[in-house]
Amino acid sequence: MEGRSSRIGPEDLLNLLPKGSLIWITAPDTFSNSALLSQLSSAVLGGGGSVAYIDLDTTFSGYLASGIMNVKRSEGLTVLRPQANNLREVMVDVLSSEHDNYELIILDS
Repeated sequence: MEGRSSRIGPEDLLNLLPKGSLIWITAPDTFSNSALLSQLSSAVLGGGGSVAYIDLDTTFSGYLASGIMNVKRSEGLTVLRPQANNLREVMVDVLSSEHDNYELIILDS
């Protein structure tokens, strides 16, 4: 097994994540983190699911606007950029039963 590595794709990672659970994902740098979250989002959107992306530092939003991140833009993707004064309301709204159709909720700081 030495020297061998296996790669898993975003779809594989999504299948490994328990439904309805809170998962903490970290990466060595901001770009790698955004790239991973972009791939996970694209995998969900490609399968017809919906994603709520709460972008606290606006890095992901900037990458999307500039075309650096290639996320399938669709009605299933909701990108939220809350401010300090409305973060609680945004979180309550996203986590409410009205939005239980989100397959993936990302809180990116």
